Amino acid sequence: MTGVDATSHGVTTVLSNAWVRRAERLLHDQCWCWGRDVERADGNLLLEFGFRRVRTPEGRTFAYELDRAGEQVVLTGAGLCYAATEVAHAALLGRYNVRPRLLPRAEADTGQWAQVGVSIFQSAGQRDEASPASRLLLAGAVRWIAGYEAWVREVAGVGYRARCLSSWPSASLSADRMVEEWQALLDGLEEGERPDHVPNTNPGIRREVGN
Repeated sequence: MTGVDATSHGVTTVLSNAWVRRAERLLHDQCWCWGRDVERADGNLLLEFGFRRVRTPEGRTFAYELDRAGEQVVLTGAGLCYAATEVAHAALLGRYNVRPRLLPRAEADTGQWAQVGVSIFQSAGQRDEASPASRLLLAGAVRWIAGYEAWVREVAGVGYRARCLSSWPSASLSADRMVEEWQALLDGLEEGERPDHVPNTNPGIRREVGN
């Protein structure tokens, strides 16, 4: 999977506060679920998906990294980093601040990040939510998450994700809406997201995301 072309798909240049608030609630839920996927009794789902562990010098797992099909995804408890081969930058999306921070792909060095810690999401890169590269990467990241959740639904079932969310007191949605809510956020970006835009909350998955 690769990111969406911001120009040809009509991606706007302004993120509304409403979109950002919803994205941050969902990413908060998602980070919790990724943590549960790591601890899954039947095996670590992130490893099953194809991620590798990124360890600190002391040997602790700092993050999980995936490099596949033209995409690089790094997951930590603080958020994620997303990059695509056709873009010279990577985007950091913080769990508590989803507005993208861009940095050159050469600086997306998980080995160095493991020594710095999760503060990388507050200190690295430069805030950018309006440039074509930023919006392309943001759309790609949202699409990737929707695809990952579709894969989890297929291999582990909605009941598994429901159990993950039942242990999360801050959950903002039900397990059977995970894929659809991320897809709705993507639709908001691609269909002219603006403060008065109400995205379709039941669009289904129109694009296959590789795993």
